[in-house]
Amino acid sequence: MPRLTSSIPAAALGMSLLAAPLARAQTLPAASPAPVVHSDPRAVALMTRMFQAYQGLKSYSATETAEGPANMGLPYTLALTYALPGHVNLTVTHGFGGKPMTIHIVSDGTHYFAANSQYPQRYLKTTPPSKSSALEEAMLRSDIKFPMQAILLEHGADWLKGMTDPKSGTRFSLGRPDTADGVAIDTVLEEATGPDDRGRIVFEIGRADHLLRRTDVTESHGGQPETTTTVTFTHVRANPTLTASAFVFTPPPGAVAVAPASDTKADPKAVALMTQMYVAYKALHSFSCAAQVDASLPVRGSHGARETLRQSSSATYAVRKPNLIAFTRSSRMGTASAFCDGKFLYAQTTEDKGGTEEWRARPHYLKKPAPTGAGWNDMLDLARFGGLPEYSISDTRDWVPEVVFGADFMPADGSYGWQVGAPGTLNGDPMDIVTFTQGSSYLGGIPDDSRGTLTLWISPQDHLLRQVRQEWVRPDGTATTTETYTNVQVDPVLPASVFAWTPPKDGLAVDTPDALIPPRPAIGPTLRAGDAAPSLAFGMTDTGGNPVTLAAYRGKVLVLDFWATWCGPCRRQMPALVAAYKTGHARGLEVIGYALEQSKDRAKLPAYTQAHGMAWRQVWDHDGIVANAAAARGIPFAVVIGRDGKVAAVGNPGEDLDLPAAVSAALAKP
Repeated sequence: MPRLTSSIPAAALGMSLLAAPLARAQTLPAASPAPVVHSDPRAVALMTRMFQAYQGLKSYSATETAEGPANMGLPYTLALTYALPGHVNLTVTHGFGGKPMTIHIVSDGTHYFAANSQYPQRYLKTTPPSKSSALEEAMLRSDIKFPMQAILLEHGADWLKGMTDPKSGTRFSLGRPDTADGVAIDTVLEEATGPDDRGRIVFEIGRADHLLRRTDVTESHGGQPETTTTVTFTHVRANPTLTASAFVFTPPPGAVAVAPASDTKADPKAVALMTQMYVAYKALHSFSCAAQVDASLPVRGSHGARETLRQSSSATYAVRKPNLIAFTRSSRMGTASAFCDGKFLYAQTTEDKGGTEEWRARPHYLKKPAPTGAGWNDMLDLARFGGLPEYSISDTRDWVPEVVFGADFMPADGSYGWQVGAPGTLNGDPMDIVTFTQGSSYLGGIPDDSRGTLTLWISPQDHLLRQVRQEWVRPDGTATTTETYTNVQVDPVLPASVFAWTPPKDGLAVDTPDALIPPRPAIGPTLRAGDAAPSLAFGMTDTGGNPVTLAAYRGKVLVLDFWATWCGPCRRQMPALVAAYKTGHARGLEVIGYALEQSKDRAKLPAYTQAHGMAWRQVWDHDGIVANAAAARGIPFAVVIGRDGKVAAVGNPGEDLDLPAAVSAALAKP
């Protein structure tokens, strides 16, 4: 249940907004220096003047309009009034699904207020963030994916320093002069290219005041088609005269002020215990243990009765510096293993039962050069996840907080409200206990009615973890996950044989984790066109607590959409489904989303779907119960049910299923 940090990505500060997101630890490539790129000095001079102009402002106001992919939180309009030190008045309107959502945030130097038009009963009132990042905080809480004005106004000096470094891999060149709304414009092109990524930003800069009027961001990651985001700035005013009245917040009528979801100051004793734990992990030269994961999840049964799903898995870990790994995992889904012998990283899994007979007849395994240059924490994290495909929905991957094994994901610096719990015992051994409790929030930072608690059981002998427990209290029940570590060995003698791995006979080596995913058949092995709709899909409740029944959709065309916010292909396919829903809803099209979200992300689901135009019901299918019943062999996965209640089409959108075409065909039938 780690909390998202509110900070501009380091890549954006150091080089460019075009930098690709950091990969998970298991896909870290060998470090390689960025190529030396030479920019046009005139273009660099224009960019320098732009940053200097923003850094010289004492006050500023503008209207911002963004257009682009829906999965980037677009479109939106934004009205900003800003003044030093740390005064912000920000109104953002997201325009999805015909139901706009407006977020209003004011930081007046003494208080920080936020309201969301979708939740008018309450508004946030708290102390303001750091004056040097007040605008950044407001934009991130408003789901602004390209907080360009925050970068320019609050972090321009850092970004300028990084981008003008020839080793940054970014090239700047001059574009054609232009005019926009009567304003003379200078144009600068920023280009960056990596092994799997490429991108370009066009900056249109006012010649008189050196402030931005427009940016076009075009990028492609991992060989995917290019996407373009256009941000236009109008009503730009440099150093307007502003009074205190410009930063007055008016609460929604009848709304109640609430505190942030988590506003507890850290206990210094807890911070000391956390620091001691992280130091202990980082001091290790080798490490091994066994782990047991046990989880329970409240669900509604087939007749609406409340039930508890239980799931478990077990794993073993052995790691030795600098890059030796031995990992095994076993659960009801199958087994997985990963080994790194210092030369190569190997991984294999039986957790996906799909694929053709020909594919299954030849075991596939990952073989890639051993990671180099990765830190100790990266190697521990790599051992933990085994270099396995991102599609895996195993217990260990999804449920366990990333704080485990000293990953330092939740730093012991006082920024998290760590508290000391009452001393306890585990298996007869005394334990130090540290807890962190956090609620979840809607966009704008307005808390909802859920909360989670993370409890760490730390041995006072070696300062290493013995148990991690996550408890998430929701209106519909409590979900818990407990991971217990036994046979913990500190700096054990681990010979090279521990990390040796023999490929399977007649096996096929692949070089990417995703290649371990079996190819999907055109029609799921247990669900075909003409079959009755999967009954289990209608025995659960949606995120609002309402039962989902097939009878409610009789005579309609219904799409069962299996997806997750963490799934890149799902996000890429979602705009097509949103468009189909907008055009087909009046003709009888309905959609139910089944979100395979991690526990820590479940509370963010309503805000995400609203922001991305997904104006249909959602069911939290964390355990994959419905997905398995529908024979989903990966997501995105969709089942189209015709007006007759039978399956009209089924498959993976973007691969073996043209979802818009399948929906149109189903709607055309009586």
